[in-house]
Amino acid sequence: MPKVIHVAGTKGKGTTCYYCSRLLVEHRRITGEPTKVGCLTSPHQIDVRERILINNEKISKELFSSYVRELDSKIKSLLSRPDLGPPLAPKYPGFLSLLGIYIFISEKVDVAILETGTGGETDSTNVFPHPIATGITTIGLDHVEVLGHTVGEIAWHKAGIFKHGSLAGTVPQEEAVMQVLRTRAEERHVAGELEVITDQKVLEYGVKVDPDMPYQRYNAGLAIFMATAYLKSVDPNFSMTDEIARSLQDVELIGRSQVLEDGDTTWFISSGHNEISLKETISWFNQDVRRSRNPGTPRVLVFNQNFSRSSPRNPYPLLKVIQEGLRADVPVELQGVIFCTDQLGESREEKPDLIDLRTDRKLVSSLHDQRENSRIWKELGGLEEIAIVHTTRDAVRLVKEKYKGAEVLVTGSGYLTGNILHILRSTT
Repeated sequence: MPKVIHVAGTKGKGTTCYYCSRLLVEHRRITGEPTKVGCLTSPHQIDVRERILINNEKISKELFSSYVRELDSKIKSLLSRPDLGPPLAPKYPGFLSLLGIYIFISEKVDVAILETGTGGETDSTNVFPHPIATGITTIGLDHVEVLGHTVGEIAWHKAGIFKHGSLAGTVPQEEAVMQVLRTRAEERHVAGELEVITDQKVLEYGVKVDPDMPYQRYNAGLAIFMATAYLKSVDPNFSMTDEIARSLQDVELIGRSQVLEDGDTTWFISSGHNEISLKETISWFNQDVRRSRNPGTPRVLVFNQNFSRSSPRNPYPLLKVIQEGLRADVPVELQGVIFCTDQLGESREEKPDLIDLRTDRKLVSSLHDQRENSRIWKELGGLEEIAIVHTTRDAVRLVKEKYKGAEVLVTGSGYLTGNILHILRSTT
């Protein structure tokens, strides 16, 4: 069985996993150890295989398909056994978590870095009793219908990954969250005290992450803490080096604070499905366009979030965060706002990785959520020209036809950002 590093949180847990994996793979490049590093994250942006990496690489489509069939067969065999009680097949997120763990065990990885899906206490990844290290990234309100309506309740669930005798770390949190995390760490008898990781180590190693902002440095610091814990479990004399730490500067985070040039259009792409994510996204966008862009350049927002699916999110606070963020300090003015669906604009067979099967297709076709977004945007005081379009391909086409040389912020749903990335990569 692999040694395990387990990460939970509301914002930044996927990034922290990627960072941790990068550090261990860099150590492998220098020393040859560990031989195999597994990294399980969610959701994916373009290709479902992004979720399950070995040494920072996707496995082949053939091997991925083979493991899907193999695991599906085993699950069906178990479900047919009457002695195991009522059948309870895993749903899509749980199946992919199980698949990742199954692949890591089958491929004999030395260490598996696991990102929780939702919460922690009852999450499908929370099946290893003795992880080497656990980490909690920034906690805020999200998935309230499952985890609770206060940050304290949500923190309780996230801290469910803490284990007896395992190291536990977190980033700076609001006091209500920190109190819960400390209590849970004591109850679970973690190794030592819960360690609060600031960006001090990142600065000491001279690491410049992208974007170079406090929240991203916290994620990097937490990754250094957990990677060091694993490497010390193998070699007690290990200490982190500048060379290994600075490998974090080479990490490409797909769909996270990503800037792409497409002809005369600059795309700022960063998924943000909750208030914390959107605040950080707007802060990053503001900083970038204010620093280096032409003040006469048209700026456009492309946004979507499915509010009518099985796990609804209230659009009002999300759109309010965007407007308030753009108006803060030196305002960034938009010339246009485009609300679109998560539909790619291609056949369902062409890119199945980018289809959200939880949505009501008739409701999506009616543009219900997009019209509601438009109404709320205006109610909040937005005076920009608004367009509502059916697909992400329509949104890209409209930007190129109407807003020449624009700087375009794409945020909201991960399906939206994944679609835009897919379109841009296929045309450049």
